[in-house]
Amino acid sequence: MKRSFVKASIGAAGFFTLLLVPLQGCTNLDESPRSGIEPTHFFKTEAEVLASLAGTYAQLRSTLDDYYNVSEISTDEMVVPTRGQDWYDGGTWLDLHFQTWNGTSAATGAFMNGAWNALFGGVARANVLLDALQTTTVPNQAQIEGEARVLRGFYYYLLMDLFGGVPLATTSEVKRRPRVTRDSLFKFIESELLAARPAVPATWDAGNNGRITKGAVDAILASMYLNAGVFTKDSAGAGGINATGYNSCAGVTVSGSLTACQAAANRADSILNSGLYQLADTFAKTFRADNASSKENIFVVKFIAADNLGMGVAMAALHYCQYAPLTPWNGFSTLAQTFNAFYHRYQILNEERMDRKRWRAAGVLYVRAQLTRALDLMGIDVPARM
Repeated sequence: MKRSFVKASIGAAGFFTLLLVPLQGCTNLDESPRSGIEPTHFFKTEAEVLASLAGTYAQLRSTLDDYYNVSEISTDEMVVPTRGQDWYDGGTWLDLHFQTWNGTSAATGAFMNGAWNALFGGVARANVLLDALQTTTVPNQAQIEGEARVLRGFYYYLLMDLFGGVPLATTSEVKRRPRVTRDSLFKFIESELLAARPAVPATWDAGNNGRITKGAVDAILASMYLNAGVFTKDSAGAGGINATGYNSCAGVTVSGSLTACQAAANRADSILNSGLYQLADTFAKTFRADNASSKENIFVVKFIAADNLGMGVAMAALHYCQYAPLTPWNGFSTLAQTFNAFYHRYQILNEERMDRKRWRAAGVLYVRAQLTRALDLMGIDVPARM
């Protein structure tokens, strides 16, 4: 019994000693963990700064998921039909396409929240980098800062497109921020892009293909200006957004005291007159897997053939048997009414410009080829006339 008591006493003493050790060790809270990225021990070299910039670019890949789904599946251009047990997913796709979502519905939880988090994730990455650049000096700093500001502006542009006015964060400080109006956000994005444009190059070498250029800034601004009739207003009704008709860029004044329509034309002319871009020689070439060097590319999201780094849109759109040896997902589809409306509204034979006539003919041939392949897979003969 005595021996057991000694063992128990030693064990208890050891236990209480162990309890005391961490309590004593925690009195110094000034330690900076090396496992975390902090301005005090990171962002010291150009390589470290570029690593942070690469992360800000990488977030662009998330825009091809929930943001794309909300932008396209909710329109009359695209639908995701339920096929047997496939693509129902709790009714999320139907909720999105028929625009029946609300604050707690399936599409909101699946897509709206995802788009919000992904885009603000891009803003947060840009803010961390921009904050760090205020306390360090590296080569090409002005250019890197310009890229980060454009990327942040672009993420805010997508947020403005989906949600209107949102909280505006320009630092990495974590705190609650009030919502700003859509017009205020428009002006912020415009001022950021215009201020950053001189710092970014007109073009990059092949090794840096895909980084921000002056042409990319011009393209974003042109798109903003064309949609200024919506982007500068917060709601529908008198003096606001026309919910049933076209919202023109006419009558909206932007930076430089220009009308938004004229500003859009100026930015488009800047791209066209740069001599850096041109249409591909075939319609399909721009959509091929080897399109990285296409002269049509102005601002791109880069994907590579690696796990979690590839683009899934092709897999989502193709039939199960259409891409052997892989098995596509047979999901996204174009509404027949959409193509039919385009075909009859923009007729090929009545088009006077030869370049447009060739483009439309190529588009029809492409759709016909895809439709023929799909019908063939299902064992259905293609009718001579549809």
